[in-house]
Amino acid sequence: MESSIVQIYEDRFEFYRRCIAVTAALSIPLTALVVYLILWKSPKQMRIYKFLLLNISVWAFITDMLLEIISLPLPVLEVFGLYSVGLSRFLPSPVGFASVVATMFCIFEYLVGLLFAFYHRYYVLQDEVSILGKTVSRGYFYLAIVFTTIVPPGTATLALGLSYVPFADFKDQALRTHPELAPFFHRVPIFGLNLTAIMAVCAVTCFWVVLWTSFVIWCVVGILTQFRMQKTSMSNFNYQLHVQLIKALAVQTLVPLLLYAVPLFTLAICFIFKLSILNDAFKITELALSLHSIVNSLAVILLIAPYRRFEFYRCCMAVTAALSIPLTALVVYLILWKSPKPMRIYKFLLLNISVWAFITDMLLEIISLPLPVLEVFGLYSVGLSRSLPSPVGFASVVATMFCIFEYLVGLLFAFYHRYYVLQDEPSRQ
Repeated sequence: MESSIVQIYEDRFEFYRRCIAVTAALSIPLTALVVYLILWKSPKQMRIYKFLLLNISVWAFITDMLLEIISLPLPVLEVFGLYSVGLSRFLPSPVGFASVVATMFCIFEYLVGLLFAFYHRYYVLQDEVSILGKTVSRGYFYLAIVFTTIVPPGTATLALGLSYVPFADFKDQALRTHPELAPFFHRVPIFGLNLTAIMAVCAVTCFWVVLWTSFVIWCVVGILTQFRMQKTSMSNFNYQLHVQLIKALAVQTLVPLLLYAVPLFTLAICFIFKLSILNDAFKITELALSLHSIVNSLAVILLIAPYRRFEFYRCCMAVTAALSIPLTALVVYLILWKSPKPMRIYKFLLLNISVWAFITDMLLEIISLPLPVLEVFGLYSVGLSRSLPSPVGFASVVATMFCIFEYLVGLLFAFYHRYYVLQDEPSRQ
């Protein structure tokens, strides 16, 4: 009975948890590609800005890993609590709470990174920066860097850290009003939050977000003004590079507004007022947050030409190959252990199709990845077999053809099986 209560509760979130696991798996190779492009393929004109881009991408990735892999919290609305179903599920409840607090810190550091990037774009377009008619000296600039790096993330993180309710007090209070939830305290690392402290977290967050938005708008106005003034004096390459960087930065700024601010604000309202849609709000919020690192990486790759031109399609194939590994593993698990009994033989036919499709992808995208030399009617490999003699590359192409046909045969078996089971005896004609 105890296990069924928790299991029934978690089953509501199962589909979203699997979707989040897939997006987390995809964000790893995408972020690795972005880091490589920023460090080794950035044009010389970007200088300091490439490290600001790197800072944004790293904080976005760390946030996703903390939220999707380490923490992945689920709500228990009745007692105003949370518990982790990520890796911290196997650790004491304070660890799960610490991962949520760390996620809040990383979100603010990401926003600070965006702030630095906007200011840098504005700064490089003019000789000096003035605020309210006063020139900003280098000393004040460094002081502002220290302040924005420490104070906004620190205050928001501290406010959230103070919302923790000691486990013994939380358990006594929760079981006094909801004794039916006792299994949660035995089976999962649940922790409680103080409602007053959570409201303080929301107030602190709103304060800093309003200031952040105001400063971003100020930078955008200054950047557009300088663009109009300096367009004719810039070289075409520098002008286009500025435009690409601003476009990418605009997307990177809209991403936290759409995937952080809106879902978290909705979630906070549901949590504070204990609205009945809290479970659905949690699903949507965690799914939205899980997309953040992916969207950030795609914005950098697609909107900045020096990165976009660098063997983009080969990189895309590498990313899809990396994504196919966890997806195929998930499919194999579902087929072998989650198939209903009536499927019997058919689940092995499904498994056969999935395995041949996966082997084909690995051979084509990882081992071989052939490119044509049209003039001489030839091919050569740019995959792992590139460093091996040419007959090995040819053999991988032949093996790919074999696997494609085995995949088609597997589909044929599956179609015939569906026809066979619908009648008592297969047609002999």
